[in-house]
Amino acid sequence: MQEGDLLKNEAFMLEIFSQFCHACSALSLRFIQTSSDSQITQKIQALSSIYPPQDPRHRYFQKPHFLSPHKEKEWSQSRLSIFQVFQCLQSQGVQPLDILLSLSHNQEQTIAIAAQQSPRLVGIGVDLERSDRKISSKAARSFLSLQEREKTPPLSPLHYWIIKEACYKANPDSQGTFMSHYCIHHIDLSSLEGKAYLIQNPKMIFRFKIAQIDKTLFAFAMLEKNL
Repeated sequence: MQEGDLLKNEAFMLEIFSQFCHACSALSLRFIQTSSDSQITQKIQALSSIYPPQDPRHRYFQKPHFLSPHKEKEWSQSRLSIFQVFQCLQSQGVQPLDILLSLSHNQEQTIAIAAQQSPRLVGIGVDLERSDRKISSKAARSFLSLQEREKTPPLSPLHYWIIKEACYKANPDSQGTFMSHYCIHHIDLSSLEGKAYLIQNPKMIFRFKIAQIDKTLFAFAMLEKNL
């Protein structure tokens, strides 16, 4: 993909994210073609001490052990966008502990988002997939909830997957939860926006938005507190 097309697509995604997260006082988004940066590992690990190990944001800055050479390269490449959105919000005066982050990538593209945490906004999530990815009905049963399997789904299994992935990432207490624990409660097929909830805690409501650009399907999710 040409640089001009990437910038155009990034601007389109940022507009959607900004409209979806209109209450955010500061936000940032980067959508880049997978590329390498020889110093990104050192840059990211230098930031790992900001968040304690129990903080879900810590995983973005802590390089996993025992990665294969291919996975190590993929990890380093995908973290470039996280580093950039982190820097963007810092330049706007947002304190590191007030920066919410989320990341998604495949072998071709990476998207990272950041937003300023507030008493109302407590989590954000993003997921992207190629729109031509196929998910079998057998695989879908593993992440669809019982309620979703009992009715005719208005969207494809791939749409359900990216929505649930984004909601999972938006949950700051996601440890111990699985895709099947997130249930889509409502979706407006005209705006492709809706709500989902955590089955173990139905009061935990996620808002989500899905969109497509070229052959990339992506979803944003956010978790807000009822004040």
